[in-house]
Amino acid sequence: MNHSRYSISTRLVTICLSMGLLSGPLPGMAQLPPSGQQAPSASVNFFSLQQDREIGAESVKVADKELPIVRSQVVNTYVKTIAARLAPYSPLQSIQYRIQVVNSESIRTLTYPGGPIYVDRGLLELTSNEHEVAALIAHEIAHAAARHGTQQLSRQWLVQAPASILAGLPENASWKDQLQSLGISLSPHPSFLRYSSNQEIEANRIAAQILFKSVYSPYALPAILEKINGLATAESRVLPAYVYDHPQGSEAAQQLILEIEKLNAVSRTLNPAPNSPIFIPH
Repeated sequence: MNHSRYSISTRLVTICLSMGLLSGPLPGMAQLPPSGQQAPSASVNFFSLQQDREIGAESVKVADKELPIVRSQVVNTYVKTIAARLAPYSPLQSIQYRIQVVNSESIRTLTYPGGPIYVDRGLLELTSNEHEVAALIAHEIAHAAARHGTQQLSRQWLVQAPASILAGLPENASWKDQLQSLGISLSPHPSFLRYSSNQEIEANRIAAQILFKSVYSPYALPAILEKINGLATAESRVLPAYVYDHPQGSEAAQQLILEIEKLNAVSRTLNPAPNSPIFIPH
């Protein structure tokens, strides 16, 4: 009987999606932000913009406690200054972009809903100049602006609990209850921060525009992505976490170059900057 109800619910969700009936929330579910507050993406998102902020704030409490944050004032000032130059050109200005460097040799980033960004030292050490550092940060700002984190949460909810979507949650149900019902915890590396290839294409497009408007070279983005993807060779025994979480295929690479060409950005040689604080041991 339960299996039958689940199958019916699944079919109903599929029908609703095909008809565009799930473009907004159902009764008892999180409300979408008001007009003018939404990010560029048109994908289904059952969480409000305020809930993005709340999820991000709770995630930061866990991440700051469990991750080895770099405390060097020199490094932090460097990356925060770059982020401050990029953030005004984000298409979503109603969240705060906060960046931290994690003292880890891993190749990984974490961008929680609402704007908190964590970048591993190992990833920054792959960069050769400030443009490439800016490109990494712009890409993460783009994920937050497009609200990809809660989009992925919504997809998990849609797959794991379609019946609750159709029925709607009780009015007093918070987002914490919603995540708990899916068995999702706010660990430092949650599964919902693994993006789709389409989300990567969108993040690349937004990041290229941010870089161009902030007078950084958008060509730095394909340059650093090529370095990262170059680590995922046949000889590599361990796939870098960044490659796993950010699936940059050939289509994404082609779309990125086309987007940069639309901007009429000047192609220039980006010289290494060995004296950058990122390349000095701390």
